[in-house]
Amino acid sequence: MGDESPQDNRKNNSLTVSETSKKVEAFQSFVNGSVSSIDDAARWLVLNRSAVVGPVIPFLKEKFGLSNPEAVEVTKAAHVLQYGKAR
Repeated sequence: MGDESPQDNRKNNSLTVSETSKKVEAFQSFVNGSVSSIDDAARWLVLNRSAVVGPVIPFLKEKFGLSNPEAVEVTKAAHVLQYGKAR
C-alpha cells in the first residue's frame, strides 16, 4: 500500500528534434524581423515599437516586405494586441 508510486497523470509534452528545430527557427525568424504572417509582424511591432525609425507604414513595408494594405493590417493588429479590441 505505502510502497506504491503515485500514478503520473501528466501528459508527455516532450518535442521531437524536428519539432524543436521548427520552433527554434520560428523564434529566430521572429526575433530577426523575418515574419510569416500579419500576426507575427504585429507582435514584433508591439515589442519593438521604439526600433521603428520614421513613419510606421514605410518602415514595416521595408522591414517585412509588405504591401501597403498588409502594413496597415499589421498596425491594426498591433493596436488590438496592445490595447484590446474596440467596443
